[in-house]
Amino acid sequence: MFFFGLFAVTALCALMLGLSLPYINEAIFYLAYSNFISISVLLILISLLSFPDLLTEIVEVAEQTYAKSKLGNVDVPASLARLENVMMQELVYENENLNPETLAELISLSSHQLSELINSQYAVGFSRYIRERRVIAAQQLLIDEPNTSVRRIFIPLSASLPARRRGSFVPRHSA
Repeated sequence: MFFFGLFAVTALCALMLGLSLPYINEAIFYLAYSNFISISVLLILISLLSFPDLLTEIVEVAEQTYAKSKLGNVDVPASLARLENVMMQELVYENENLNPETLAELISLSSHQLSELINSQYAVGFSRYIRERRVIAAQQLLIDEPNTSVRRIFIPLSASLPARRRGSFVPRHSA
């Protein structure tokens, strides 16, 4: 607790120094600010040397915090069924502005619960899950309508991709 108190005092002094910048010389500011940063690093080093288990304890506390599932009171199979129904019957993946909050509301979950559900059941994040659904729908469209051009199907699909990935879907040369 002692080191935490010293660190807090150092942080407050650095804050006051920053607020006083218009009233003091720049050279004094940079000298004092660099000293506060050095003192902070020194305090961290001393606290880690004084309490070698501190880092391990912090990691354990973080793991316990994240280990608590937000799906504890949720019927996972029923939620998965609702998610599949909304995706396949209502085709919500076609909505370019679809976000976790909107989809979660449609299946009566919080956005955090939806995120955990997708992460735990499909091992992907929300954005990737939606992109994969769009690709599956595009593949099915190619099977159902073989005369449809690939470009007509995949250019709208590529609009939902990050800019760095669009090149893998958009043809590089026009035919």
